[in-house]
Amino acid sequence: MNSSNDKPPSANNRFKKHLLVVDGKNRRPDDSETAWEATTQEAFETDDSERRASKNRKREAEQVGSKDSQQRSFDSLRIIAWTLVSIATLSTAWATLAHELQVEQAISATGQLMTRETIKEMQVPENKVVKAVFVKEGDRVKKGQPLVAFDSLTSYKKLKSLETKRQLFVQQNRFYRRAIEQSIEMAQVEGAILGLKLPREAAFLVRNRTALIAANQQYQAQTLEPQTDSAENPQAPQANPQKVLAELAVRQLQEQLEQNQSQQQQAQERLIAARQRLAQIQALVSEGAIARFESTEQEQAVRSSADELERLRMEQQRLQLSLEQAREQLANVSVAMSNENQKPAIDYQKQITDNKKQIAEIDSQLTKIVTENERQIAELERQIARVKPTSNSYILKAPADGKVFALKATPGFGSQPDEDNTLFKLKSDEQYLVAEVVIPKEDIDFIQDGMPAEIKIDASPFSQLGNLRGQVLAVGSDALPPDAVHHFYGIPAKIGLERQALAVEPQKMPTRSGIAATVTIKINKKQTLGEAIWQKLLPTNSL
Repeated sequence: MNSSNDKPPSANNRFKKHLLVVDGKNRRPDDSETAWEATTQEAFETDDSERRASKNRKREAEQVGSKDSQQRSFDSLRIIAWTLVSIATLSTAWATLAHELQVEQAISATGQLMTRETIKEMQVPENKVVKAVFVKEGDRVKKGQPLVAFDSLTSYKKLKSLETKRQLFVQQNRFYRRAIEQSIEMAQVEGAILGLKLPREAAFLVRNRTALIAANQQYQAQTLEPQTDSAENPQAPQANPQKVLAELAVRQLQEQLEQNQSQQQQAQERLIAARQRLAQIQALVSEGAIARFESTEQEQAVRSSADELERLRMEQQRLQLSLEQAREQLANVSVAMSNENQKPAIDYQKQITDNKKQIAEIDSQLTKIVTENERQIAELERQIARVKPTSNSYILKAPADGKVFALKATPGFGSQPDEDNTLFKLKSDEQYLVAEVVIPKEDIDFIQDGMPAEIKIDASPFSQLGNLRGQVLAVGSDALPPDAVHHFYGIPAKIGLERQALAVEPQKMPTRSGIAATVTIKINKKQTLGEAIWQKLLPTNSL
């Protein structure tokens, strides 16, 4: 089949067919040309009308489709808008209902007013040290009375250090003068060397002077002996100053070595204690309980103890070497003495004279040391005079009338950082009232120190004088069994009063111990708005 026959006829083809049909039916051989044109014109008008009607129908269909599309879009937007509004409304409502509110509630408790005395603990002010104490244990004091004088800790330590140095120089000079003016036993010399911390040069001079004096005394004793003793006892041993000095040196070194060993043992114990304390402090620092600088200070203390122990060990090695040399020298002197037994007798008078010359030289050097120490003492006294006026004394005065007890304050108290800084306690004559009440055990979890409270005195007219305000001072931990007044298990609590009397001008009613009182403690309980509404709508007894 021809594909052209499948296509629908176009408007021109339909028009041509229509003309042919009209022309075939109506045209006759005798029709005029005018009639034919009229018919043709009518056919054209009919076709135009059909085309216009088709366009109108198509336009109306397009308009209807556009309106339907707009309506569907509007419906979709309206659904989205309502969805967003619903979500926002529900979120706001949920946030409002879930918001926590501070709901103020009150807990009532009954009790009575009781008198209490004020005990004040007097502490050492920061960076201060006690300079003087003006009271004794058990003294009664008046308000404003001076009790203790303080110095700044820095000034006190500096002044104490200067005074200690000055006193040490004074004691050393006193010993040097005594050593120059009179003979001293060697044991006293060794004690002074350790106790007064004599410099090494001065200690050497004093030891030699004492040994030379001892040797001269032996020489003088030899010169006074009868010559017959020498004749009868030609082999009798004679004193040798070199041997005396050698034996003295050995004995001194042995004593110093023993002293060094004792000091090493003490230094070892201090080092062990310092390391143990450092371990404890480091554990506390890791937990955040104390500051890190305390660990740093303790580490420095450990290093100082270790350095001191090392210094003592090196000193021990030096002393051991010196002791070996002294023993060797003593042995050489003994050998020399045995070889000199066959020689003529020693000229003791000449030896005494030589020793006196050495003693005079030693005295001259000791005098120079005394002069230098006196210069140091004068300089220290000038420094002390400059420090004393700037000590910035501070006087602690009694805050109220009362009685002093548990006195621990003494001059210098407060200079040690690890000691208790309580100077003493002052029992004040001032008395105050507190409300002692019993709180029901089931309400104790809501009570905390510092909560506000209102105290109603049962014997006072509330409408005229009102209530007293206060706050919770302390809450007990042990429950009290029921008694004749409180028929429930309760926890004792103390309520402090802002005023000690009810007063509304011109009336005033003093309070006193033993008056019954009712305390209302205000607590702030967290509660959501939803819970509050639910409690309002639904009675508690129906839950």
